[in-house]
Amino acid sequence: MVELLKANVLADVTYYRRSKLLLAFMLVFLLLTALQSLPPLFMNSGVQSFNSLQQIVSDLNFFLLILAAGMGLLIISSHLRNRSLKMVFTKPCPPELWVLSAYLSAATVSLFLNFVVLGSGVLLSLLWHLPVRMGLVFVSAETFAVSLGLIAYLMLLATVIHPALAAIVALIFNADLFTSLTCGRKLLFDLAIRVSPFD
Repeated sequence: MVELLKANVLADVTYYRRSKLLLAFMLVFLLLTALQSLPPLFMNSGVQSFNSLQQIVSDLNFFLLILAAGMGLLIISSHLRNRSLKMVFTKPCPPELWVLSAYLSAATVSLFLNFVVLGSGVLLSLLWHLPVRMGLVFVSAETFAVSLGLIAYLMLLATVIHPALAAIVALIFNADLFTSLTCGRKLLFDLAIRVSPFD
């Protein structure tokens, strides 16, 4: 069972490595980040460099979350679209093991990319003569935890609906929506209590 899981994870990682769509997204994200990091190279202000470092790491983490969600969506939808699941399931590979391997492969790539972003933040801190902050580790840990949730959410949506609809649903029904709904309900409840006619 472990050998089968390992073989599936390696096959999924190879699929990610060969995917032109993921490569294009990564190149666009890197280009945008590189363009944003050019102005601090010509400034001597420590505060400006720190703000730029914070912005660069924040943007890289945001791009990493989008990429992790895309990996979860892509690994499921590509097999569904190519109708290759029958070949996967007719071999001695249970569906739950295949889904677990897809999740683990996306999580592994996400963890690797988190280490790359963390290393980039530390390297930029050293190049710009800034103290290396421990907050970079905590931000990377939080980004990895959120990416695990996004991978699972998009994998679930990709099994139920078309990938384009899954991406739209994930954009609409996110944590911010539910937070704003609960805050709105609490605000309405507090307002209703304050203007109660029974006072």
